[in-house]
Amino acid sequence: MQTYKIYYQTQDTFLESMSSFGVSHITLKDINETHIYLKDIEANDLREVFRNMQGEIWSPNGEATEMLTSKKIHHTSMSVGDIIYDIEAETYYVVAPAGFTLLKETSIITLQDIKNAIDKLIKENVSLDTPVHLSIINNNTFKLRGTPLSEFTFTKCQDEDSTYLYLEININKEN
Repeated sequence: MQTYKIYYQTQDTFLESMSSFGVSHITLKDINETHIYLKDIEANDLREVFRNMQGEIWSPNGEATEMLTSKKIHHTSMSVGDIIYDIEAETYYVVAPAGFTLLKETSIITLQDIKNAIDKLIKENVSLDTPVHLSIINNNTFKLRGTPLSEFTFTKCQDEDSTYLYLEININKEN
């Protein structure tokens, strides 16, 4: 058995995750604003953590209600968007709609990064005339899909001084 740290979403983050937005809005950089540390748990693996964090297992008679209320957490059972930190592996995972996704630090990109990504597609013989499908995820995130090799996800983020675009590129070389 090993120890895992459990982080539950704030109410706003939870509502985003439960809507059609999935977990793409969750980043390691923002964990202190989007999640609240709940507790440590002993388990053999991530699936056991998820199973043991269901309300009927760890709080069948409402034992956790006071703790959850004091932390302003509005859900008892671990749900899509909650985070598990594997202490031994020093790795964060977010509960995804199916399984778990490694939570990575998102970094700010430049226009040069976007140009480099497009250049990589051109080297793979993907025409810039290839039709793409634009999906509006929410008013800060959109995806471009349709190239045979990739999916681009752009997220608009703001801090006190500037607005940035975050770019996530998923290359699928099997197509």
